[in-house]
This record gives sequence, C-alpha cells and structure tokens, in this order.
Amino acid sequence: MRVSSDRESDGRSTVLAEFGRALSREAHVLAERPESLWQQLHNRLQWEEDPVPWLIEPQMYRRSAPGATPWLRTKTPLRESQALRLTLAGHTGWVEACAISPDSDFVVTASADGTCKIWDRTTGEERTTLTGHIDWVTARAISPDSDFVVTVSQNKTCKIWDAATGQERASLPLSGEGRCVALHPWQPFAACGDSGGGVYLIDLVGIEYGPIIVTAVDLGKGTEPALRCPKCFQSHPLDDAWLGEVIECPTPSCGLSLRVNPFVTRMAMRRH
Repeated sequence: MRVSSDRESDGRSTVLAEFGRALSREAHVLAERPESLWQQLHNRLQWEEDPVPWLIEPQMYRRSAPGATPWLRTKTPLRESQALRLTLAGHTGWVEACAISPDSDFVVTASADGTCKIWDRTTGEERTTLTGHIDWVTARAISPDSDFVVTVSQNKTCKIWDAATGQERASLPLSGEGRCVALHPWQPFAACGDSGGGVYLIDLVGIEYGPIIVTAVDLGKGTEPALRCPKCFQSHPLDDAWLGEVIECPTPSCGLSLRVNPFVTRMAMRRH
C-alpha cells in the first residue's frame, strides 16, 4: 500500500508540475485575457505525456459540445524556442525594458511600477528590487563588469545602483523625463537622454569598474574562436586556459583587465 501511495503522490506531483509550467508560459496572455484560461492550457497540455491529456479530455468534450463558448483548439504543438523556460513574475506594471548582464548571471527588468528588479538567470528567482524612482522606469543599462545598473525614469532622474545589493549609489536630476541610457564599453561613463531633447554625458565619479567581461565568439567557417578587447578593438584567438579567468588584454600596451566568460558563443549561420 505504501508503494502504491508513493506512486500516486509522484503522479499528482508530475501533473501539478505540468500545469504549473503551462500556466507560467501563458502568464503574459492570461494577464490580458484571463477568460482564455481553458483554451491556452488545453493547447499546451494536450501534447504532454499521460495522464495529463486523459485528465483534461472530459473537460474538452464538455467545452466542445453544442452551445458551449467557442474556443480555438490547435492541431499541432505550439512552435517556440526550447530555451523558453521561465516567466519572471513580480512587477505590478508594464515591463518597459530588460537586459542580460554581460556575464549572463542575472537579468534586469525596468517597469512602469516605478521599480527595477534583478532576477537570477538560472532559477528565475528575484534577487533584489531597485526602489527609489517614483514613476515609470523607462530604460536601464548594466555596466560592462556586471557590478552596476543605471536607470532613468519619467520622474526626471538617473540613478546608479549596486547590482549585488540593490543599494542606490547616486541619483542625478534630469531636465525632462528620462528616455534612454547607455554605458561606455570599458570606462565608468554614461549617456542618457530625456523627453525635452536633452542629452547628458556623465562621468561616474566614485564608480570603479572591475575586469571588463568579454565573451569569445566562434564564427565558424573553419576559424578558431576569438575574443575582442573593447578598448583596443583587437581580436585574439582564444586560449582555452582563459575561459572563466581574468587576464590582461594580449595587445601590447593596452593593459585592460578582462574577465573571460566560461562559455563560447557561436554565430548563427544564415540560410539563403
């Protein structure tokens, strides 16, 4: 009896997990159209392994009977990237912008709810919330060493944050509503623009960058992976010993400290 009970418990856990994944992937649709809950869940769950399709079958027949509310039933599995795994839920307003840190460790989102959030890229868990703006956060940028986040808001401010702690490091007034922001690829220097046509060039005094993060790229076509220094713009064949390590740019006299990501990206080949 204990074995049977354990199997039933495992089966329920599997079913609940499948329903949870389906809800997570449809959260963006259901937020706007909650009445489509059955349609969206059915069109995902009908392709899962037993017993999930068996469990939804009675409901499918009931909702397909004459007089039932019409709904769209897909005849083939949904086509989407297999990389789609997590839905990050927590903002209470529109998400205006998002970015992945140069080391691929975290994701930053900027929202109309007046906050930015930092999420763990692997688990989707919220690490910290950047609170201080009192209006829509319209743009964000992550420093090239992944240590700082810069945001601009409709409350006419630009703020600098510590990415690890969420602590506000500085706040700069703007003449108009903040619209865009960008960071220099290797120096602590920012540029942002506002709704009044103003452009601000900002030296981030007191902010020191650590090693600048770079990623080796495999261009294919028989070439070896290489990395490019953002200071001297020189490309260097990748030494496997560099992966995950801090090195000095191999270009003589450059001197920039680089942190090489432990992975290599590959250029997608275009099909003609």
